Amino acid sequence: MKIMEIIQQKMERVLDLALKKAQSAEVYYNQFEEVPIIFEADKLKSINTKYTEGVGLRVIKEGKIGFSSSTDLSSPSSLIENALSSAKFGQEAKFKFPAHTEGEEVKIFDKKIEDLKFKDLIEKGGEVISLIKEAEPKLRCNLEIEKTKVRVKILNSAGLKAEYKKSLFSLYVVAILVQKEGLLEVIEGESSSLASIDSKRIINNILKKVRRAKRVTSISTQRLPVIFTPKAVTSLMLPLQRGINGKLVQKGSSPLSGRLGEEIFDKSVNVFDDGKADFAVNTSPFDDEGLPCQKTPLIVKGVLTNFIYDLQTAGMMKTKSTANGARTFSSLPSPSTSSLIIEGGEASFKEMIEDIDEGIIVDQVMGSSQSNLLAGEFSLNVDLGFKIERGEVTGRVKDVMVSGNIFQAFKNVILGRNAEWVWGRLKTPHFYFKELSISGKR
Repeated sequence: MKIMEIIQQKMERVLDLALKKAQSAEVYYNQFEEVPIIFEADKLKSINTKYTEGVGLRVIKEGKIGFSSSTDLSSPSSLIENALSSAKFGQEAKFKFPAHTEGEEVKIFDKKIEDLKFKDLIEKGGEVISLIKEAEPKLRCNLEIEKTKVRVKILNSAGLKAEYKKSLFSLYVVAILVQKEGLLEVIEGESSSLASIDSKRIINNILKKVRRAKRVTSISTQRLPVIFTPKAVTSLMLPLQRGINGKLVQKGSSPLSGRLGEEIFDKSVNVFDDGKADFAVNTSPFDDEGLPCQKTPLIVKGVLTNFIYDLQTAGMMKTKSTANGARTFSSLPSPSTSSLIIEGGEASFKEMIEDIDEGIIVDQVMGSSQSNLLAGEFSLNVDLGFKIERGEVTGRVKDVMVSGNIFQAFKNVILGRNAEWVWGRLKTPHFYFKELSISGKR
């Protein structure tokens, strides 16, 4: 008998036993197999295989939610008893487990990833480093290349039987250059469910940015135009992700509570949460509660259109889940974005630069925002940024901070023409803000 068939039988047994004492129940199984290959300072450092699996049991007993988890399916008695016991102190259930429905077929698996051997990963990583150093011998490279296999199975008392397997492949490079002005780090990478990562694009981006950054210039504290590259836009999305989270809306701690239907951004801004985007990292046929994934409009022509919900939060808010229930086997579901998609606008990156007399490009930020994310405020230390003078990039800026409020800044923004995937989780164009606060040293 195949391993997954044995796991299925064990899950069914847990469900049957739990239903002897609970009104309804759900068994969630999750398996991860990761193979990371790590290079440090141009040399192979480690080869690992990480394997984790476990099961979470959620029950509803006397109207309350109980939960427990285990990495051992062979002896389910303690798993069941712990879930039933926790229900005594659990939250009142505001949902019913979903029945089985057929979700759309999604593209999340590439057999080529599964077939990759250790030597293939090592050769690919070594090749990328060699090509970078051939062009810029003084660079030192750290690199991680990884393949991952994911399996998810969900059974519940409403008749749901759902499962999928997903492949992931990622390549991340940190190119380091020691300058007399300090350390320069350029980070590039990709992650998706496809084996065909564009390593040539990663290499070219690194080399282009390193060459631009060799000349260090300065900028004074003032309000100036700022361009955020797609990679840097990720740091701006944190306040929005929190703002549209249904759990924070339910608790009254979201700055967007009560603002559905209100124009909060420029009319050019359209943002979607897409759980079905081809080969994206967070794509799946159904969410971690078994609901078919969907594409949910969040911002349409600048207007706040939806929040994201899991089943329980949706029930508390008297609405429907958006199939954004996310979890591990050891946690209860909670709302989380899948892939954020921001539609492109009209301007090219080149046209943005040419439009600026004095300003900066932000490509990498250091750490996370230092301000009040829930209020939409951000204050970002620029790790890699470039100065623009009279429509041309003139060098790297150091010791610079950019600050503002996204709910104000996004009302005066120009979006780039082409949206790009960032780390397989966000697809966004460049953002051109006409004016933000810059703190720098002349």
